[in-house]
Amino acid sequence: MDADGPLPAPPAEADLSEQDMLNLNQARGGSVLLFDGECGMCNGFVQRFIKADPTQVMRYAPLQGFTAAEVFERHHIPREQLLGGGLRLVQHFREPGERVLSATDAALTALGETQSAARHLAAFRFVPKGIREWVYANIAANRYRIAGKVEQCAMMRPDQIHLFLP
Repeated sequence: MDADGPLPAPPAEADLSEQDMLNLNQARGGSVLLFDGECGMCNGFVQRFIKADPTQVMRYAPLQGFTAAEVFERHHIPREQLLGGGLRLVQHFREPGERVLSATDAALTALGETQSAARHLAAFRFVPKGIREWVYANIAANRYRIAGKVEQCAMMRPDQIHLFLP
């Protein structure tokens, strides 16, 4: 998601595979972590998160894809905000109580939803939000410099396909 380039249109629902549609339906009501699929750091975070979530309660979708575009449209969030990258956590996905959290609120809440020891990192909410968001914004602004940019989302293992949404 290079800020200098145009924002590509996400695929249409009619273009989604049967597996994608199945994954979307199975994710209903749960939590979905939206991440920058072109960011090496974000892809690494998702892989570590999958390891920290043995019960597989979380689903994942790139900000460049159908799922993120659908969520942003439902919540009247301008697609241009996708250019800023960063994490978004969608709770109660495709349900009436659906809500979207951003940045540190998204990361800490997502960690808190796991059944792993990593859920205790959610205690960092005690750090004032202004400080958390400042640190997060600086890392997000430099994420490509820190961890590089990838041309496409990292390839998932066959046993992870059900965890990823289009």
